[in-house]
Amino acid sequence: MNTCELCRGSLSGQGGHRCGGLDLCDSCWHGDSTAIVKSRGFEIRERTWQTNIRTGQRTHRYYNLQVIGALPRIIGIEAVFQRETLEHKLIKLFAREIQVGDPLFDDHIYIRTKDREELSGLLASEGFQSVVMELVTGMDRLKITGNEARATVSSPEEIVEAHPARRSMAVALHYLDAYLDSAAAGPTSEPPR
Repeated sequence: MNTCELCRGSLSGQGGHRCGGLDLCDSCWHGDSTAIVKSRGFEIRERTWQTNIRTGQRTHRYYNLQVIGALPRIIGIEAVFQRETLEHKLIKLFAREIQVGDPLFDDHIYIRTKDREELSGLLASEGFQSVVMELVTGMDRLKITGNEARATVSSPEEIVEAHPARRSMAVALHYLDAYLDSAAAGPTSEPPR
């Protein structure tokens, strides 16, 4: 019998849902990711706010959403992942950026970090790469610092649905936790699963 890789419940009789390379049950896919990961010691919360930007005589309102995931222990990696822009492509001409070897990821995601070695270990997981792509595509950026991962988006239109970002954040916390477990266990040839 297969089990959900997030809540460890049964997948029997359910259609397969995948997020960030993990098989998820219906409860994890459609349910409240915040409650589901709480049993694993993770916390997910969200914050919303509005920003008014004045240009000339006009004021533009932006709606902001931040989904924050926290582990009960320090991750030990500081990194920002965001959509790669032309400006980032120019920066990459002069600065070395971590490359994972997947052209889709490397061309779409720009990474800023001083923790290159540690982050390279985490990015060895194709599942973590996948959930970073999901978060950065659905949001604007993902920042990892301290014991938290924060996905943020700003939009001129009201943001009404945060559930996909919460689900992806739950999966990201799964990978971060697995990475910390594998780092504590010592060197291995297997990326975190």
